[in-house]
Amino acid sequence: MERWFSVALYSRRESSDPSAPALFEETTYLIDAIDEEEAVRVAQELAKGAAVDYEAVTGESISWRPALGHSVFELIDPLKSGAQVFCRFINEGQYKALTSEHGVDI
Repeated sequence: MERWFSVALYSRRESSDPSAPALFEETTYLIDAIDEEEAVRVAQELAKGAAVDYEAVTGESISWRPALGHSVFELIDPLKSGAQVFCRFINEGQYKALTSEHGVDI
């Protein structure tokens, strides 16, 4: 059995204003699978299971749904302190958005 991880993207919508910009959540799952095909299947099941509808305290209906297909990656490093479990490349616009949101200036 091999270790994989899956990165899933979910979007949130509110019933009161369907045209409002969506809020997105990026989630990483750890998956044990015998091969990539099984890892993809498990990732899809996890993502479908995370879809949820609920009523907020304001009375609005909220929906969280998978927004993209699911990528799976084999975990190469053993799970121990300092192991790299996820990385991604981002462009300058994404970098600026992340750093300004968190008050970081590098």
